[in-house]
Amino acid sequence: MRQIFHIFRKDVRHHWIEVLSSLAILTAYTWQILWHWGEPEPLAGLMSVAQKVLMALVPASWCWLVIRSIQDESLVGDRQFWLTRPYDWRLLAGAKFLFAVVFVHLPLFVAQVVMLHRAGYSAIHYVEGLLWIQMLVLLAATLTAVVAGVVTSSIVQVLILLVAVALYGFGMAALSEVIPNSYLPSATANSDYWSIGIPAAVALVIIVIQFGWRKTWVARSAIGGIALLGVLAMVSGPYMSSVADIYPLPGKGERPAVLLEVRARDAADVRKVEVPSGEKKVSLSFEMAATDVTDGTVANLDGTVVTIQVPNGPHWSSNWEGRYWHFWPGGGVTSIPVDVDRKFYEKNQNTLVNVHFTLAITGYRLTNTREVMATEGEFPVAGVGMCWLAKNGFGSDRVGCRSPFREPSFVARSDSSESTCVPGPGDDPSLHESLYSFTVNDSDPADLAIVPVKFFTFYFSEPFSRRAESSGREYPLGVCAGTPFKISQVEIFQHTRIEEELDGIRLSDYAVPERPFRFSVR
Repeated sequence: MRQIFHIFRKDVRHHWIEVLSSLAILTAYTWQILWHWGEPEPLAGLMSVAQKVLMALVPASWCWLVIRSIQDESLVGDRQFWLTRPYDWRLLAGAKFLFAVVFVHLPLFVAQVVMLHRAGYSAIHYVEGLLWIQMLVLLAATLTAVVAGVVTSSIVQVLILLVAVALYGFGMAALSEVIPNSYLPSATANSDYWSIGIPAAVALVIIVIQFGWRKTWVARSAIGGIALLGVLAMVSGPYMSSVADIYPLPGKGERPAVLLEVRARDAADVRKVEVPSGEKKVSLSFEMAATDVTDGTVANLDGTVVTIQVPNGPHWSSNWEGRYWHFWPGGGVTSIPVDVDRKFYEKNQNTLVNVHFTLAITGYRLTNTREVMATEGEFPVAGVGMCWLAKNGFGSDRVGCRSPFREPSFVARSDSSESTCVPGPGDDPSLHESLYSFTVNDSDPADLAIVPVKFFTFYFSEPFSRRAESSGREYPLGVCAGTPFKISQVEIFQHTRIEEELDGIRLSDYAVPERPFRFSVR
């Protein structure tokens, strides 16, 4: 232990400027957050730029500090002066870890306790969330910086490594755009701890290799290997089969959370349109009806695949399109947009074709429903946080909230017949509708963030699947002070998929003059 503290004190003497700079940046960012805490409007102008710059500088200063401390006893090569000292590599690694804990993790912990207290939350009740963030920072920042420090011996090499990482990131993003179905429905994108655990394990192996044996070529090869593994995983991923596994067809006697029916267009409704020229794609739109959503549930259309088959001829298939469309009791009508390759469309637009739709559905059950009364000022919402009413740019009301560590999952419902709002332009007090807000997040204790309090806003609106019917008329009243609304927790009770067919249709009957507004999420 004496050697650990000896190396630690030496690092503090050598890098006191970097230490003070890192602490100053974190302090300035914390002060700015607290100074503008909970303002209803986002910062603008120079203050907004300053906050964004400080937010980026905080993790950058941590990484810089860790890398500089490790490079003080460079692990690249075998001609460093420190090798003549009786250093045990385990104690050397322990000293570097202590340096990171004292000047990265401890200041962050203190800053987050202060911010929680300022938001009205006692840190003693949120130890799990604080420790979770510490673990995420350890994996995302500290461990990454340590790996960069052990395989480089100078700042120039660090910059070269950063450029290589940036190019790799751009390459992976470009690769994801050309690989079919690399964007999957939302249920397949849940937290995958393997994708975190494998790189973390490789990082630890690299660190041990360098501290224990200083085999730089082996460590650098391991980094290249994990990068190559990422490319291979993206290229060879069983995307379609994973969707089929997570969204199976309904079992015998099983009822889907929503019944979705793709409707053929009535001959009387067919309007021949001129499709835009110069585009590589032609936009089609298929009408879909949603029915049979049980009270106390909500169904979500996570994604769609559209396949067009020419009888005894070629076929064309879209990739998975993420949708995130909600269907509530009462149902409604919406449309599925799809962009078809122009060459395929022009060749087969007037041929009778068969169209197959694969629809990935998640069913949610509403639990622990309770009533909340919106008031002037802040009011508590159980399971959500402290909330308040705020005006948006159009003069209608929205609800802003703050919650510790993450935005919670919930469904909010308001009946316009109970609204206390004064009717404004475009509002119809005689129109009675159920207005909803739906938010679903993963169940991790906290998000990776410097600020441990999440500010968010939710809006009450009509289900979009009924908005087509409401075009050209006024809208129902929303939520104002004195308006009651209900809050429910949500839990998944079903993942399934629905297969629909349209046989013997002409693509030209479903073409639209321009791309329809997209509700898809990619």
